[in-house]
Amino acid sequence: MSGHTSGPWFLEGNWDPKSGRPVGGWVSAFPPSGVPVFELTPCVGTLDEICANARLIAAAPDMLAALKHAQANMPHPDQMIDDAIAKAEGGAA
Repeated sequence: MSGHTSGPWFLEGNWDPKSGRPVGGWVSAFPPSGVPVFELTPCVGTLDEICANARLIAAAPDMLAALKHAQANMPHPDQMIDDAIAKAEGGAA
């Protein structure tokens, strides 16, 4: 494994009680930690952009597993997949 917090990861958030719009949130992992992995606040970018980034972050462990599965089942190695896996695991991609 790449040393990241084990999943599954979940996107959670805070919403403005008046408008129902997101005002920040976090990506959490349960179990084992039960605590936020990454916290998001609406300081930079639009709320839609922040939420899109949060969804991408929450999906990252699943995407890494899918890439590893695809690479293991391909008849020929794919350099793009190798590079993406290395980048996700802290390699020199």
